[in-house]
Order: sequence, then C-alpha cells, then structure tokens
Amino acid sequence: MSEQTSRMLAIARREARAQVSSGHLLLGALHPDGDDVLRRIDLDVDLDEIREHVRVLTDGPSDPHARLSARVKRVLTEHGSTRDVLVALLDDPESTAARALVRAGLDLTDLCERVSALSGKRKATKVARQLKYSDRQPF
Repeated sequence: MSEQTSRMLAIARREARAQVSSGHLLLGALHPDGDDVLRRIDLDVDLDEIREHVRVLTDGPSDPHARLSARVKRVLTEHGSTRDVLVALLDDPESTAARALVRAGLDLTDLCERVSALSGKRKATKVARQLKYSDRQPF
C-alpha cells in the first residue's frame, strides 16, 4: 500500500461510522491531507457536500476504530495506488463512493474516464460501459 493510500485510509477511518465504506475512502481521497486525486483532475466538488451524502448512505455513529467493509478490504488488497483504488470503487455503481458522487450531481461516466486516464488505464471502465447503455441511476 502506498503512502498516499495509507493517508487516505487514515482519513477514511476518522470519517467512518460502524465500518469504513468506499464513501469514506472517497472522502480520504478528496481531503487535502489525502492524495487529492480528484482535485488533480480538476473536479470541483464540495467536500462537506460529499461528506453529507456519505453520512446519509452510511447512517450510524462515528467510530474511529471502525472495521473495513468487505468491498474496501478487497479493493485495498487488489490495488496499491490511490488512483487505482478510486477507479475500482467508481467502477462499481453500487459502491457508496459512486452513489455519493451521483447524489452530488456528478457524471459518473466522465469521472471514471478522467480518473482512469490519470492512472494510465485507457479502456472503458465497467461502470462507464454500463451507464452508456443504460439510463438507470447507480442507486
């Protein structure tokens, strides 16, 4: 796990409730003390707005010693860099991260492509392909 990914996870733990979800990792990525990947792709988002969407989606009391969700464990095990972690989370339309971004009015397809391009992955992500051929929202 890279240093940036470790920082992202530490921030996610501070934001988490009963368990660290993909949404909490997203908050870690957005946080200025994290890797700040989404800011490097010029994504203009309000951290407090995203935080509120994540809180609604992961209702529960705050717990700095929260355990990792199965999705987060899998993604962190399979991907070392923050960019690759985000691509994996955003590639799953059912993830809290993807749902929080959609609730904030962001185009998930565009975001997936921008993060993928930043990480050097040029092929279309699973969610980009799915949204291209479907009008359903990833909720």
